[in-house]
Amino acid sequence: MNPEPVLDFNATYDGAGVYTGNPEGEGPLTTSDLGLPLESKKEKILIRYSACEMDIQVRRTPKLIELIINGKVYARKEESVIQTNYRISAMYKGIKVETEYNQASQILYVDGVKMAGKTRFF
Repeated sequence: MNPEPVLDFNATYDGAGVYTGNPEGEGPLTTSDLGLPLESKKEKILIRYSACEMDIQVRRTPKLIELIINGKVYARKEESVIQTNYRISAMYKGIKVETEYNQASQILYVDGVKMAGKTRFF
């Protein structure tokens, strides 16, 4: 049986949760950002919430779901033609931010605590 990996809280991880290191050795665990939200003529903010000096948005475009924190994308998932359940997450200054879509409900969690949610009607 393999031991659980030990997270380095002074490291950085990319949008897929892959360790990328932190050569500066500064700050708490943060997922590397994926840049600015992609431009789209059609978009919808599914959830918006502000907490812990973070402005968090879950944004849907015709092809993507994006988890945006303070104007930058930290996680993204391709939107399928048929809506499926999903969960995407990122670490921001040591705080885990994740969103989940499950049977028409979009929910936002911050450090495992449900902070916002809404039911999506089609």
